[in-house]
Amino acid sequence: MAAGSLMLLSLPATPVGAVTTGPAQNYLVVYKAGASTQDAASQVRGAGGALVYEYQQIGVVVARSNRSDFAANLQSAPNIEDVAGTAGAASQVKDDQLNTSGTDATTTTA
Repeated sequence: MAAGSLMLLSLPATPVGAVTTGPAQNYLVVYKAGASTQDAASQVRGAGGALVYEYQQIGVVVARSNRSDFAANLQSAPNIEDVAGTAGAASQVKDDQLNTSGTDATTTTA
């Protein structure tokens, strides 16, 4: 019996498939055509993240999470088309590169 007890004590404390956390990252969440983003905040919270911004007009939300299972949790919802992390896929625009005039930045006038 003592040998069996020792064996149980040597098992890892973290269950297989346990959620891991790391640095928080942003995700783009695309809703299926015709699906509403009305419940986006509660869906994102339920998956372990926070809603950053909601683009209702195009069915996209930006979310943030540090959970390794965040994308998979959201992807399983029937109204979600896709979930993608933005790490390494985005770049920051410097303020001096912004075109705030409302015109196309490539348009020139003669």
